[in-house]
Amino acid sequence: MIKNFFRFSLVVFGLVLLVGSSMPVVSYPPFLRLAAKFGAKDCTFCHTQPEGGEGWNDRGLWLKTEKERRKAEKVDANWLADYKAEGAGGATPATVSGADASKDNGGGKLTAAEREKAIELLKKSLDETVKAVESLSDAQWSYKPAADRWSVGEVSEHILFFDGFLLALVDRVMTTPVNPEWAIQTKGRAEQMMTAVVDRSAKFQAPEPAKPKGNLTRAEFLKQFPEVRAKTIKYVLANDQSLKEHTFSHPALGPMNGYHWLLLIPLHNMRHNLQIDEVKTTERYPKK
Repeated sequence: MIKNFFRFSLVVFGLVLLVGSSMPVVSYPPFLRLAAKFGAKDCTFCHTQPEGGEGWNDRGLWLKTEKERRKAEKVDANWLADYKAEGAGGATPATVSGADASKDNGGGKLTAAEREKAIELLKKSLDETVKAVESLSDAQWSYKPAADRWSVGEVSEHILFFDGFLLALVDRVMTTPVNPEWAIQTKGRAEQMMTAVVDRSAKFQAPEPAKPKGNLTRAEFLKQFPEVRAKTIKYVLANDQSLKEHTFSHPALGPMNGYHWLLLIPLHNMRHNLQIDEVKTTERYPKK
């Protein structure tokens, strides 16, 4: 049963870079001329400001995400032909409620902004971790501030474990029945998670299966972690499911939909990045 699968995840509470290069401003007015056939009258078709530049609306964010997904060198206005087909640009749960929200969101599919945010956090948290551990010595990697506290290596092993576990958990959430009240029950949850999950003042005991064994080397971690994270990023880029229609409750945060459980991957990572910093600032931490 799914209840058994989630059993030990229930105690995990702890369980601005943009994606890729920015959409070049020099694409105007040529880009605008190409976008005109899709209804563009000025730069606010994709940007939040009339003069264009930094700041994109949902359509602009969708184009940036497409650039990443297609591995293209620059944005192509002709991609806009697929914009509505991708389910981007619909109303969000914050502006509508109940069955209307589900309908307007393309059945709960990720918007371009949500996809962009997830990828941004996944890349940012990965980079933070790699930078924090890549130059450590063996002594720094294995140093434990106390018998009941984890070393940097053990924290890293825990991060790696949960990356794969939480992605599998998202798939299992998708096997739950559609929740017609998802928009109401999970409204504002993403914003809440951004603060609550990374709050290190709240401490939680890791479940036994998630406790590190302490036998992962730094070299092994630096090889495996980017590979596991790449799978998650690929999952986000390609996902066209109605992630938000399916919900499962977190004991501390309440009902969370599939998108929120996906966000928990980088947020859990960021929480433990802070733990790594805590270890490195202890009095007896090796200088080299």
